[in-house]
Amino acid sequence: MKNIITLTVNPALDTYTTIDCLEPNKKLRCQSPMIDPGGGGVNVARVIHCLGGNSTALYTQGGHTGNIYSDLLDKEGITQDPVEIKGNLRENHCRRPVCYLHAFLNNPSLYGLSGYTRTICRRFRL
Repeated sequence: MKNIITLTVNPALDTYTTIDCLEPNKKLRCQSPMIDPGGGGVNVARVIHCLGGNSTALYTQGGHTGNIYSDLLDKEGITQDPVEIKGNLRENHCRRPVCYLHAFLNNPSLYGLSGYTRTICRRFRL
């Protein structure tokens, strides 16, 4: 079976948790969070792996959040080829009130991607 290479240039740690109710101007107590490695290409690599296929996840990684991200992929058995960046990987947060409304809080990327284009292209031998 051929190996599929996936590319994620702006990955994120996706954190999900529930709260009793979404109320303005109140401290919200969350349940224990679930944390997943997120990003289009990595999500595809995870699905390929679950279906028994072979893939390599090529993604940008940096800082302590990048280490957590890589560890989560290791635990899932995903083959990785990270490109090191300056700064931390971004984090996305989803808080789901018991009333079934969702609040998706997506942080912006903390780094410019243009400086990593050459490194990514070299990995693909472009």
